Amino acid sequence: MGRQLYETYFNEVNKRGLEIVRCITSPIHTSSIAYHTRMGFVIEKGDKPRGGYRNT
Repeated sequence: MGRQLYETYFNEVNKRGLEIVRCITSPIHTSSIAYHTRMGFVIEKGDKPRGGYRNT
């Protein structure tokens, strides 16, 4: 269901000419990070590594 909601959202923002979609999750939520990277999101550079993820 989450993928379907994202796809609907991506289609809508694309119709409006927007090119960037960001999501926010916590470094301790590794399953959320895995899900979002499978969806094509990338981890943006942060101020320091957290939860085993280096934000470079």
